[in-house]
Amino acid sequence: MLGQQFGWRATFWAIAVLALLGVAGVGALVPRGGGGEPPRRLSAELVTFRRLRLWVALGTTALYQAGMIALLAYLAALLVFVAGLAPGWVPVVQFGAGLGSIGGILLGGRLADRHPWPTLFGALCGAATLLALLGTTATLPGAAPAIAVGLGFVAFVAAAPLNARVFALAGAAPTLASATNTSAFNVGNALGPALGGLAIAGGLGLTAPPLVGAALVAGAVVLALVSVRLDRRHGAP
Repeated sequence: MLGQQFGWRATFWAIAVLALLGVAGVGALVPRGGGGEPPRRLSAELVTFRRLRLWVALGTTALYQAGMIALLAYLAALLVFVAGLAPGWVPVVQFGAGLGSIGGILLGGRLADRHPWPTLFGALCGAATLLALLGTTATLPGAAPAIAVGLGFVAFVAAAPLNARVFALAGAAPTLASATNTSAFNVGNALGPALGGLAIAGGLGLTAPPLVGAALVAGAVVLALVSVRLDRRHGAP
């Protein structure tokens, strides 16, 4: 909405202001110190990253995020130029998808505590299906907005089990686990739009990014299956 009303630079200025407010909030509200825990040595945390299972989990995160951002980076263009939605309705759809993602994260957190693998596989398979459906039905009246909002909910159910998986495997490296998991998400943030853009530049049109996203999330499903196999090999529950 800001971009439509005041130009694309306004969005970045708004994010910068919100980031500064976030920094101020952290400084004012987050307690100082480590809560009495002894400091952890970097060398001790690095040892954790010898585990293949941790790298597979990080790869799953990266592919999942790449698949989602492959769509979200081009969602506005798809809604306007393919689905025929008026530009003024694009922020409404994006807001709906955002609300759906909040609901998905809340539900995913509750389900992942009890059933981590079923929650993860259900969310990833659901996201891949909706992405493929969006890429093939975007021209149908009302299909793209409805799928986009539903995708926000279904896909973000996966966020909680993905994060929990990394932290469970890197229990002895909490600092690097947090940083590396965020890096995995950002790898996806870079990879998804790049691949979606290449598909568009290759002449496949604006319906290509969700199909690219579906393929990437399907890759995340494959890596999750590899994780299950590795867990069984190591005798993990």
